[in-house]
Amino acid sequence: MAEAGAAKRGWYRQSADALIDIFGQDDAPRFAGILAATSPQTSVESNLLNTSNIFKNWKEAGSPGDVRLFDLINKPGIAMALKNRKMVGGKSVPISEKEAREIFRNAGGDDGLYDLGRYQLEIMGDSVQGSRGVDSVLDAWVGNTLRALNVPQDSMDRLVISGPKVDSFMRNLANNTIEVTNDTWMANYLGVDQTTFSGAMNAARTDPGKTPGYLATSALTREAADILSDRLGEEVTPPEIQEMVWSFAKALVERSRNAGMSPREFLAAGRLDDFMINDTPDFATLLADPDLPYRKVVESAGGRVGDPKPSPVQGGSRPAELMGREVTRKQLDDAAVRLGKVKSDKTALNALAPMVVLTALAITQGPEQAPEDQEDQAPR
Repeated sequence: MAEAGAAKRGWYRQSADALIDIFGQDDAPRFAGILAATSPQTSVESNLLNTSNIFKNWKEAGSPGDVRLFDLINKPGIAMALKNRKMVGGKSVPISEKEAREIFRNAGGDDGLYDLGRYQLEIMGDSVQGSRGVDSVLDAWVGNTLRALNVPQDSMDRLVISGPKVDSFMRNLANNTIEVTNDTWMANYLGVDQTTFSGAMNAARTDPGKTPGYLATSALTREAADILSDRLGEEVTPPEIQEMVWSFAKALVERSRNAGMSPREFLAAGRLDDFMINDTPDFATLLADPDLPYRKVVESAGGRVGDPKPSPVQGGSRPAELMGREVTRKQLDDAAVRLGKVKSDKTALNALAPMVVLTALAITQGPEQAPEDQEDQAPR
């Protein structure tokens, strides 16, 4: 499957290199942290737009932060309190500001830290897509984004964000080639429920919460990297396996749906080519495109974006080539059958549909986002 998606190989490396080129060694890790923190339940395009605006507006506000809030936000209930909410019976319910401040004080904080956290949350509310301010910020984003905003510059190695997928994603975006990001598309490819990869920080808030299912999938991905390395005669990293599977699966499902065909039919007809796979969005390409708003936003935050690089894809279809071999045809056919079972309900379609071309107005406002019930979410 990864070999079939080889047209998109290098997604993480190029994105990580682009962040360093744009923001420098100091700011790139923090930007990657915010990018990962705001990745659940949104598209790649919206994820990058939200992060770019959060980072820009936070910088323009003077980069407000406090290491005490970084430590405090790791305590249960603090992130929700900043939205004047708390969890009751597994549900997020509204509370008064007075009660929220009391939660802060009981956790060892004070009114000043509450005010700082609330200010940072308001910056997020003014930055993300949606028209409801703070209420447009998904609950799943709050704690992790505040961790990324408040970790001291000289302690970025202390940054652990809640949830195994988002923590691995952050590390892959910082050129870590050992971690594996297991998200919804990996679950779709494997034919397992995405909750297999769900998890939350441990009590000490030092581990993102990798479950047995997450660890097992990461181990299988590393094994696939070894196999493909031997096959190609060059090193293939575990993140490259995941990015190629992700790109193949996403392209196959979306393109086949647009054509009114099942993934299996689309693949068997030889319709999936390398250009389609390479066309799946990635941060480096989006940032470099002068016709999209991302470049303008990050440059206004002090970043410098280089010129777009020509696509390495010269045409052809690796999937069609592999479908021409008896052994690999059976493997790809099985994968296509699993991908054909991806839900076609409204929620799934919203997650899968290609994003409409962004306009300048989308820099600050866009489609309303549905609120989430919990801080730690299943991966997108």
